[in-house]
Amino acid sequence: MHALQVLGALAVVAAFASCAFDDGSRRWAVVSLVACVLGTLIEFALGAWPLGLAACALSIVAGRRGWQRMNPQRANKQAPADKYPSRDPHPRA
Repeated sequence: MHALQVLGALAVVAAFASCAFDDGSRRWAVVSLVACVLGTLIEFALGAWPLGLAACALSIVAGRRGWQRMNPQRANKQAPADKYPSRDPHPRA
C-alpha cells in the first residue's frame, strides 16, 4: 500500500467516525466536511473517480449541514402562517 492509499483510508474512517459521533455540534460538521473533501481529493489523485464523485456529493451534504449549524436563524426561517393560508379544503377542527 502506498502512503496515499493509507491517507485515503484514514480520511474515509474519519468521515464515517464524524458521522457516527455527530451530536449536533458544529465541530463534527466541520470534521466531516474536511474528511470528505480530503477523501475526494485523494480518490481523484488515485484515479478512483467514481468514488471521488460520491465523496464529493458527501462533502456537499456535510458542508450544507455545517452551514445550517453555523447560521441557524437562516436555516430555520419559516413563512408566517397568515401569509400562506392552508390549501386544505376541509380543515380539521
